[in-house]
Amino acid sequence: MRELRARDVDVWCTYLEHEERARSLASSTGAHAVPCDLRDVESVKAAVAAASAEGPLSILVHAAGRFAAESFAEVTAPAFGDVMHLAVRAPFVAVQELVRTKVKDARADVVIIGALDAGQSLPLPPHFAAGEGAKTALAMSLAKGLGPMNVRVNAVSVGVLAGGMSSALSESMAQDFASFSALGRKGTAEEVAKAVTFLALDSDFLSGKTIPVNGGL
Repeated sequence: MRELRARDVDVWCTYLEHEERARSLASSTGAHAVPCDLRDVESVKAAVAAASAEGPLSILVHAAGRFAAESFAEVTAPAFGDVMHLAVRAPFVAVQELVRTKVKDARADVVIIGALDAGQSLPLPPHFAAGEGAKTALAMSLAKGLGPMNVRVNAVSVGVLAGGMSSALSESMAQDFASFSALGRKGTAEEVAKAVTFLALDSDFLSGKTIPVNGGL
């Protein structure tokens, strides 16, 4: 959010919980905060409508996921569905709404942030891995289908960070991931934000790709 605001982009962010924190962050950066349950289709549509009320959207960044620690045997069908709705259905619906409301031939850029790509095999809960891995295929498919409409779609696969969803990992596992990376450390949210901002604003001939921001895993 801060990187985009620094480039004078009008930013709308969504939240489900921690309203006070979300509105405080939005206020401090000059952004806008709107409530949204990404697991609910109508809520996603309403959030996109609110963000595009003053003009069509030109950038969409999906940065949401839920790390669930259940083992294979413990995963229920509803839990699997919740993870997939949040990780895959939500950005799909949001992109549908963006395309429906955008000006014909106007440029639009979509960035989907995930935790792994199809080339990685990691010891992760199966429903979490399925949802995050599906983001790569979704980005490729949307890029191919929407390219003729001047829409670029890319994904970012994020490694272990110092905070955020990475906090759900045990410290020993987090340190293992960090030690296996070429840089030998955890990443930061700011480093991910720079990659996202590049894809959203500065990349003209890149689409359908997943960019690994993981320190060289």
